[in-house]
Amino acid sequence: MWKEKVTYLFNKNNITIEKIEKCTTIHMDEKSARKENVITGRNNARKEATKTIIKKITKESPLGFYYTKEVKETINVSTDKNSTEKHWCIITANVGGGVYYRLKFLTKCGENEVHPREDSLRPWEVAEGDNMLNGSMLDALVKTLDEFFEILSRYKIVFKRQRYNDTIHEWVWIPADDQIESVKDDVYSYMYGNKNGLRVMTDEQKILSHGFDLKTSFRKDKEAK
Repeated sequence: MWKEKVTYLFNKNNITIEKIEKCTTIHMDEKSARKENVITGRNNARKEATKTIIKKITKESPLGFYYTKEVKETINVSTDKNSTEKHWCIITANVGGGVYYRLKFLTKCGENEVHPREDSLRPWEVAEGDNMLNGSMLDALVKTLDEFFEILSRYKIVFKRQRYNDTIHEWVWIPADDQIESVKDDVYSYMYGNKNGLRVMTDEQKILSHGFDLKTSFRKDKEAK
């Protein structure tokens, strides 16, 4: 039996692009793809766990005296842990021959949310604790994401969605409304804030994009004499 092989083409700050060969865990039509919005961590997670404690007990000896003895006891404990709600965009494509490609990135993490505009947080900085992507990592993301959509175009991938067929009483795959170009525009708008891809902004453009005015916002008022 063959063994599934996963290669991470990009894996940084909750953004992954992976190639899955000899795939046995995903089942889709060949030359098809699906786009999903998945939410994780919505509810508080109640976890059952065990804990070992040491207890001292008093026992009576057959000789008539009492003594103490340490014994180990395993008890069940429950912990309530607040989980952070995360919204993911996941695109999975079956290019044929048991080979799949999958893109996954965050659009929301707790109170932080990505919007499809340039002055918004980006998916690589929306989660608490994520460090900024340096220039080389950002270049790698741009290159790998471009290649991901180039592969979809090369294999003429058709995006599909599931619909219940009342005649045969089964879920079937049918072409989705969105196809490669519109899905790419949507992904790039969230990833970079621009459907045309990453736009390198000057410091002045960054200031303006956040609603500041170059002439007045940073002017120091003259001290009153």
